[in-house]
Amino acid sequence: MQLPTSIKIAAMMMLLFPFTPTHAASPSASARTAQSSPDAHNADVDAESHHEDQTAEHWRQITDRNGIQVSVNYDENSRLKQFRGVTVMSLTDEYAMLALYNDVEAFPRWLHLISEASLIEEHSMIDKDLRFLIKMPWPVSDREVLLKATLVHVTREDNESVTAYLNGTPDLLPLNDDYIRVPEINGLFSFQRIAPGKVKVTYQISLALGGYLPNWLVNLTTRDIPYFTLEKLRRIVVTEPYKNQYYPELNLFGPGRPDDAPTIKSWVYQTGLDMPESAPATH
Repeated sequence: MQLPTSIKIAAMMMLLFPFTPTHAASPSASARTAQSSPDAHNADVDAESHHEDQTAEHWRQITDRNGIQVSVNYDENSRLKQFRGVTVMSLTDEYAMLALYNDVEAFPRWLHLISEASLIEEHSMIDKDLRFLIKMPWPVSDREVLLKATLVHVTREDNESVTAYLNGTPDLLPLNDDYIRVPEINGLFSFQRIAPGKVKVTYQISLALGGYLPNWLVNLTTRDIPYFTLEKLRRIVVTEPYKNQYYPELNLFGPGRPDDAPTIKSWVYQTGLDMPESAPATH
């Protein structure tokens, strides 16, 4: 008996894209997406408002493994599920995250399922147009992803973070017959200070692969992207190529910042604030 093509494709994708086992866990409220503040860079932050609508009760934790928690947005009104991974790591050199973010060609080293990445246009470090390729198992065609990435830097008493909002923009380039253009992708990548030398890193994604793949298979494929992405990111961001960098566009902590750089305003580090003289200062 011949199996339907969709079942054959599903079986091949399950074999070629391994998934982490889920662990029973009670639903936990995930931190809400950062809002921009008056001192954030001027940028198009429509994506930020979009993600802010995803309230905590829609998220359910499905995996807690190796210090990485993965949750799914199971809103029944949503055609595609959103998946979010969160981990906490030690990081004294915050510019290392920016160095990793700026090394576009190296994205396949840590972005799960991405086989190729390139810069279409860099309007500024804050605003970039990017192109990714997703390598699919034969006989499924490879997918081409076009998106705009916008950085938002927040400095607020309840939130000190840098977030890259990823918005699918499939008309950035003419269609390429070699690939199927991904019609819809939205996500974010952020790090937030939670203590001196400690950051919470979040990677969130919702993805439509296009073509004839059913939504349940797309959701299954997308489920582990946050986990494997964060697992690889933690190892790569602390390696030599990303150490001791400096980007004047964002005022962050790190050994690469020059001595004459502006004072950093931080409630976490207790710097640059109107603090009582007895308050400790951490540099």
